[in-house]
Amino acid sequence: MATVAGKLSKTFHKYAYYAKKTLMPNGRDRLPNRVGSTRVSWENAFISLWEPLIDKFSKGRALVIIDGPQVSSAGVHSDGYEGFARTFLGAAFYLHQKIDGVIKLSNGTRVDIAALYREGIVNGTNPKHREYWGRIKSTQRLVENSSVALGLLLTRKHIWDTLSTEEKHCVVAWFRENVPAQFPMNNWQWFKLFHYLLLEETGYEIDIEDWQQSLNNIEKMYQGCGWYSDGMPKDERHYDYYVPWAMHFYSLLFCYFGGENHQELKQKFLERSKQFFGDYQYFLTPGNHPPLYGRSQLYRFASLAPWGVALLLNCSVADLGWVKESAIDGVNSFLEKGALRKDGTLSMGYYSEFPPMLETYSGPASPYWAFKGFSFLLLPEDHPFWSVDSSDAKPKELIHPIPATKMVLLHSGSSQVTILNAGSSHESHPIKYNKFAYSNVFLPNYDKRNPVDNMLLLCSEKDIWNCLGRISESSCHDNVCELTWKARGATDAEIKTTLIGRPDGYIAIHQLQKGAPIRFQAGGFPLAQDSKELRREITEDTVTLQGKQGQAGIKLLHGKAEPYIYERVDVNPAGRFSSVPCFKGRFYNTGDIVVFAIWGREDDRVMEIPLVSIVNKKCIITWPEEEHKIVFD
Repeated sequence: MATVAGKLSKTFHKYAYYAKKTLMPNGRDRLPNRVGSTRVSWENAFISLWEPLIDKFSKGRALVIIDGPQVSSAGVHSDGYEGFARTFLGAAFYLHQKIDGVIKLSNGTRVDIAALYREGIVNGTNPKHREYWGRIKSTQRLVENSSVALGLLLTRKHIWDTLSTEEKHCVVAWFRENVPAQFPMNNWQWFKLFHYLLLEETGYEIDIEDWQQSLNNIEKMYQGCGWYSDGMPKDERHYDYYVPWAMHFYSLLFCYFGGENHQELKQKFLERSKQFFGDYQYFLTPGNHPPLYGRSQLYRFASLAPWGVALLLNCSVADLGWVKESAIDGVNSFLEKGALRKDGTLSMGYYSEFPPMLETYSGPASPYWAFKGFSFLLLPEDHPFWSVDSSDAKPKELIHPIPATKMVLLHSGSSQVTILNAGSSHESHPIKYNKFAYSNVFLPNYDKRNPVDNMLLLCSEKDIWNCLGRISESSCHDNVCELTWKARGATDAEIKTTLIGRPDGYIAIHQLQKGAPIRFQAGGFPLAQDSKELRREITEDTVTLQGKQGQAGIKLLHGKAEPYIYERVDVNPAGRFSSVPCFKGRFYNTGDIVVFAIWGREDDRVMEIPLVSIVNKKCIITWPEEEHKIVFD
C-alpha cells in the first residue's frame, strides 16, 4: 500500500486502493492516450489524460492548479476553478453510464473519482471553506459553473444523491447567488440556462421570466438552417466552433435533461441540430482534425462535443461510420502531434505549446474543455456507434456550400479540409476570422505584423498594411463565395472579392471599387515546418513551395504583380519556419482587377488552372467542365 500511495499525492490516500492492472484490447486501442473503435478504448484514453491531474488538486479538492505559459486575465484562483470544472465535466461523461465512481490508473491504483469531485463541490460551495468559489471575483466563474451544473446532472446518482441536506443547500445557494449575474449576449446565455436547469431538475424554484429571457436571447442569435451566430454585433457575425461546442452541445444536453414541460422547446432544438449536422459533418474527415479556424482553438477536440449527445438522442443525419472514424482521428491527430506536455497535461496551444494563438482569457486549465469531445462516453455499450465498422470510411473529394454562414467546405480527397470564408469577420481577432481560407493541414500564421496568408492586404501611402475589416455584403452558392469589404484601419478602400472553390484549391478575384491608387499584397497557404529545408520556385507568374507538409502555391492569372516569398519564424503552430507564396502590386484605378489561383496540397500535384478573360466588367473563369461569370458594377 505504501508503495502505491507513494506515487500519488498524499491528499489522495483516502481515494486510492490497490488493484491489479488490466490489459487494454489489441490493435489501435492499445496505444496510450489514444481512442479507438471500442468504448473501453475511449474510457482508457480519458483515464490516461486525466491521470496526470491527480497531483494538481488543491488540499480541499475544489481547485485543479496546472502550470502554463500564462495566467488568464481572470487570475490564478479562477484558473484553479476552471481546472476543477472542466476536468469534472470529462469525469462526468465517464461516470454517467457507470455504476460506481471508481477508475483504475495505469499503475493499477483505483481512485474514487466521484468522491474526489464530490468533496471539491462541497468545499467550493461552502462559504466557510477557504477554497470557496465565491472568492473568485471574475465573471469567468459563471462559465465554469455551467460545467459543474452539467457534471452534477450527469453524475446525479454518484454525487448529488449522496449529499446531505445542508450540502445540497450550499450547492443550491451557490447557483442561486450567481444566476442573476450579467451573462453576455453570446454562448454564455446557455451557461445561465444550465444554472437554472440544475435548480429545476433538483426540485427548486427558478425565475421563469429570467429563464425565458435567456431563451429569447438565444433565439435572436439563430440565423436559420441550424446555425447560430456567437453574439449579435451590429456589423459582424461569428460562425465558429462555438456553434458546435457550445450552442448545439448545450441545447442537446438540455433536450436530454429537460422535463416534459419543455417538450415543444426540445423538439425545436432537435430539429435545428439535425439541420446543423447536415453541414457540420463536412468539417470532419477521417485521418485528421477539422480546420483551424476561429478563437479558443486550444480546446482542440472539443469540436466533437455535440456528436455524442446527438447520437444518444438519434438526431444525427451523418453516416455513422464516417462520424466514428472522423472522431477517432479528430482526437488522435492532436495527441500524435504533441498536444501533451512531458508531464501528460494538455499544453496551451494547438499541437504543442504555442503562446501566439492564445486569448487573454485562456489559462493553463482552459485546454480541458477538450474533454467535451468525450461526450461519446454518454453512449451505452450496446449503442451502434461502438459496433459499427468504420474501417471503410475514407476521405472524400467534395464541395459543400453552407449558405447560412457564407462558407464553402472543400474536401481534397485526402484528409485535407479547407473552409472558404465570406461570412465571418471579427474586429478584435482578424487573423482568426478574416482570412479567405482556413485549412486543417496548412495552418494560418499568427502574424500581426503582416498576416498575408490567404488574405489581400492593402497599403496606403503611410506604409501601413491593412487586412479585411467589415463585410458589407456577402453571399454563397454552389462553390462560390462573394463578399464586399472594407479594409481595417484608416484607408477608405473597398474591395469586391469572389472566391471559387475547387477540391484542389481556390480562385480569388479581387476588384477595387473605391480608394485608388493603393498597393496590395496577396498570399496563399503558409507552409510551416521545423526545418529550413524547402524547395522554392519563383517564375514571373507563379510561386511554388514544396516541403514536408506538401505543396503551397499561388499563380497570377490576371493583372500585374510581382512574385515573392514571405518568411517568418515562430508564427505558425505547425512549425517554426513558415513561408507564404505571395504577390505584391498596385491598384492604379477604380475597377482594376487581379485574379489568383491559390492551392495547398499534401501531394505534389499542381492545381488545375482555368482560363481567365475580362470583358466589359465581366470576369469569365473557365475549366473544361465548369464556367463562372462574375459581373462587376
